[in-house]
Amino acid sequence: MTAFPKKIDLKLGRPLYTGSVQKLYNVPKHPDLIISETSSGGSVFDVGTIFNIEGSDTGRAGFRHLVFQELQNPKSWKKLAERLAGKGKILQKDKSGLINKVLAGFVKSGAPTHHAGMVERKTGRVYAKGSMQTKRHTSMNWVSVC
Repeated sequence: MTAFPKKIDLKLGRPLYTGSVQKLYNVPKHPDLIISETSSGGSVFDVGTIFNIEGSDTGRAGFRHLVFQELQNPKSWKKLAERLAGKGKILQKDKSGLINKVLAGFVKSGAPTHHAGMVERKTGRVYAKGSMQTKRHTSMNWVSVC
C-alpha cells in the first residue's frame, strides 16, 4: 500500500456495493482502500432496510472502530491472555497448544484486521487511532476506511 493518507477526498462516486445498512466505495487515488458508509437503516437477517434509527449510522461506525482498535491492540490481548491463564482456565485445558500459540502472536502484534480507521465527513481527515468521540467531534459524521 502507498503511504496511508491523512485526508481522503469523499467525492466517492457510485458505490461498489449497496447493502441494507451500508455502502462500500473505492477510495479516490487509493485503490487498496475501501470506504464503508453506514446508514441509519436497520435490517434483520439482511432482508433489506425495515426501520430507521436516527444517529445509528454514526454509532455503528464508531462502535466498529473501537472494536477493531481493540483487536489490533497487543495490550488488549495481553490482558485477555492473563485472564485465560491459571488453573482450570481454557489455556490449561488446551492440549493442542493452538490457543496459546494464537494468543502469543496477538499479544506480540495484535490481531490483523481489515479496519484502517475513520474519516470525518466534512474535512476528509483520517483518524487511524483513538476515539472520535471527543467534545469537539461528537456531532460529526464518520465513514470507515478499510
